[in-house]
Amino acid sequence: MSATTRNIAVVAASSVVPQVELAAGGRLLREAGFEVTLNPQCAAAHFTFAGTDVERCGALWDAATDETNDVIWMARGGYGAARLLPMLEELTQHHGPPAKRKLLVGYSDVTVLHEYVRHRWGWPTLHAPMPSAPTSEPTTRGHWSALLDSCAASTPAAPGRAAAHLAGHARGVEAELVGGNLALWASIAGTPHPPRPAAGASSSSKTLAKSITASIECSRRSARPACSTARPRYSSATSRTATMTRRTWCAGR
Repeated sequence: MSATTRNIAVVAASSVVPQVELAAGGRLLREAGFEVTLNPQCAAAHFTFAGTDVERCGALWDAATDETNDVIWMARGGYGAARLLPMLEELTQHHGPPAKRKLLVGYSDVTVLHEYVRHRWGWPTLHAPMPSAPTSEPTTRGHWSALLDSCAASTPAAPGRAAAHLAGHARGVEAELVGGNLALWASIAGTPHPPRPAAGASSSSKTLAKSITASIECSRRSARPACSTARPRYSSATSRTATMTRRTWCAGR
């Protein structure tokens, strides 16, 4: 740990957060020497989400724009982070990106946030365990130490660049790392927030990102059934035996 204590803000952008596990994860980070703030929003619940879309987006934006924070660590994954992207973009266009660069940590559903903050805010991101996961501490001491070192660094790495700590290797390997959960990459392909290479990335990595996105979109089209039946429509709302009209379309018509 560096001489200056690093501040970690924990927020939830996705599913409901298990509170016992979250408290244990926060305690683990405090024992490692960090100042940890568990946003009260992490205890919220709205259907399967940790609060409404507005609440989750607001908590993330507040943590991102709070200049006392050094690291934004997502509480858990699940589902719901992609729903925040339009609101984050609206806030970014209105206020500009957060003034202070921070490190965003998480995995799974957090993949879409990695992509967004890396491209729009110029932040570095770290694909790593989250505080409320049952196995929030990595399985090996070396991995845990490398994770803490990355979060304790006084200067975040440039987006898209990371030092990889590989088991059995005496030296680090520096390379461009872009990606995350492929299902989440697929979910934002073709949207206003598609996967992109980091700013300043090499032409080869840009080509690779475009190739992956194109492959995802191609797979989506090929997975579409040849024929599909639309939801039945009722011509009369008053008749118990309303006549149903069915409209069928086939690919290529």
